[in-house]
Amino acid sequence: MWSREFTESAYFVGDSTENYLYLSIGDKLYILDANTGKDAIEPKIVGEKIDIRKLNDGILLISPYTQNAIVKTDLKGNELWKISSGIEAYTSYVQIINNKYVIQKGNFDEYGLPMEIITTIVTPEGNMIANTSEY
Repeated sequence: MWSREFTESAYFVGDSTENYLYLSIGDKLYILDANTGKDAIEPKIVGEKIDIRKLNDGILLISPYTQNAIVKTDLKGNELWKISSGIEAYTSYVQIINNKYVIQKGNFDEYGLPMEIITTIVTPEGNMIANTSEY
């Protein structure tokens, strides 16, 4: 149907709906029309991300760093809130449980075994409920 090339980075994370693709490539957030591949919004600079989740009321972005580790934007990529917490991580997993965001960030050794994992629980309004670390 269509193709599109990005030169900012070889690394990206994404999520999608029937009508849109939500991509974090390099340090930019792209929201693309899934039918045409064209920008649904002008790309926004959001910093490097290791996970992205499209929500009913916005977009959740997870950073590999401790500063601005969790960011929520509206559906046009405008920042609503951000939280600094956690560890510098290579992977992230996001779940929504009882209307709360449960984010797990982790680092792994060369054998794929966890070295450090941090779990952060946040309300949709950006209030941190828990932030626990496991070694």
